[in-house]
Amino acid sequence: MQLPALQIAKREGWTVAVVDGNAHAAGRNLADTFGHVDLRDRDGLVVWANAYRQRHRLDGVFTAGTDFSTSVAYVAEQLGLPGIPFETARDASDKERMRQRFAEAGVPSTPFFAVRDEIDPSLLSSKAREIGFPVVVKPVDNMGARGVVRIDTGDRLAHAVKEARRYSGDGRVLVERFIDGPEFSIDAVVHNGEVVICGVADRDIRFPPWFIEIGHTMPTNCQPALRRELERVFSLGVRALGITSGAAKGDVFLSPHGPVIGEIAARLSGGYMSGWTYPYSSGIEPTLAAMRIALGLPPGDLVPVREYVSAERALLSIPGIVREVEGFDRARSIPGVRDVFERVVAGDRVVFPRNNVEKCGNVIASAKTRSAALEAALQAIRAIYIRLEPAVDETERFLWGNVAQEGQEPDGGGGSMHAGAFYPGIAASSVALPRIGTKSDSGSSADAQVGAQVDYCGRTLSETLSVLRHCAGFPLLSELPYDAPGRRRFWSAVARGGLQGGRFFLDTIHEDPTARERVCFA
Repeated sequence: MQLPALQIAKREGWTVAVVDGNAHAAGRNLADTFGHVDLRDRDGLVVWANAYRQRHRLDGVFTAGTDFSTSVAYVAEQLGLPGIPFETARDASDKERMRQRFAEAGVPSTPFFAVRDEIDPSLLSSKAREIGFPVVVKPVDNMGARGVVRIDTGDRLAHAVKEARRYSGDGRVLVERFIDGPEFSIDAVVHNGEVVICGVADRDIRFPPWFIEIGHTMPTNCQPALRRELERVFSLGVRALGITSGAAKGDVFLSPHGPVIGEIAARLSGGYMSGWTYPYSSGIEPTLAAMRIALGLPPGDLVPVREYVSAERALLSIPGIVREVEGFDRARSIPGVRDVFERVVAGDRVVFPRNNVEKCGNVIASAKTRSAALEAALQAIRAIYIRLEPAVDETERFLWGNVAQEGQEPDGGGGSMHAGAFYPGIAASSVALPRIGTKSDSGSSADAQVGAQVDYCGRTLSETLSVLRHCAGFPLLSELPYDAPGRRRFWSAVARGGLQGGRFFLDTIHEDPTARERVCFA
């Protein structure tokens, strides 16, 4: 996420000192000076910065799209550099403090309570009922939806709080009422108290009870009047937090009662928005503007110079061990695709994401129209295929649960999820499903309706089945008795894992006779 900032700084002719806890951090080669310091060690950062300043000039400190805006504010405050006060950065990083600032200023937010210590489950459920189910459980001080889950009833609440605690720096957890409605990301730079909006994007959030962003599209497709209202409420939230200089990033919902603030951070967004999709869409670089402010300079001209649409989409995998990955170069060759980010190689152990840092890659496309940008991004994701090793326990648990125990719920990786992750509308017991995508397809309207379902990357069920028909294990599937457990498990694999799940099933029964007996007949 820091690469655009580093590239811009070098382009501007600025001397760049980079500090990171990873001695091999991406972008280190762009630094004039590198310091190996844990970014959570604020005092250590101050010591390093002071030592650097004794030898060189130091005019500002900056980060984009990370958890470390408090570290930046602390260093700036200690060294007398431009920036927001450290306590303001804490208000914008600690979700409990943030909600309190919103409540004090009358900014539309959501009812909540914080859990600091161990609490009796019945009391916890009672407090949640007071604010109203469904609720969202989240750590107070993390990003990327880590540890965040929706809970609809009290019986799962205590477990969710325990899980969220693992991602919380001091163990505090927030329980807040779920906000029903579409979600938007908003970026802004702030100079002398003026909030200048730098993009409003539509977020595509899926796979409840988690909140997995499979992509965003810039600019938003909402009506201009609604967009202005979203921006107005976001700006109220920025001012309530006391952010008068630098950058601000917000997650804002359009509830049935109007805009509601989810969160606001004192930084530019992660997730490729500030550094990629907004510049592609508008021709403007908010990263440059925010860096100028961090140096004590005016932000510069922020009026868009073009009107394009940018679409970012994520590459996902079901759990397992990667056998091979293909299609990244093919994805790059698709017209309109600007960037393809690879985050998986053969031999990696992958998971089905429960947060936004567990994805296998990302694609960004841009075009003059929304439909063209979206189709280019989705086509690129469809061009990439992650093939898993067959007969791997964690993949089987995700797709089927314990195959020796009929009726056991598949393992979503630590909590229930809807029966079909990729194609939730298909039922493993449906007698019509085996005809779709085969030579015996009846062509009925019911079959066509089921086959037209699309997965997260726009691949229809019929297209998935057409590909699977040409896999080596498909004849073995066709030979199974009609009532064999293997047929049900095939459809469960496709429902929960799409093309990848179906291919895993076919590879397993084709390559491993022992696993074939267990999967098809046990």
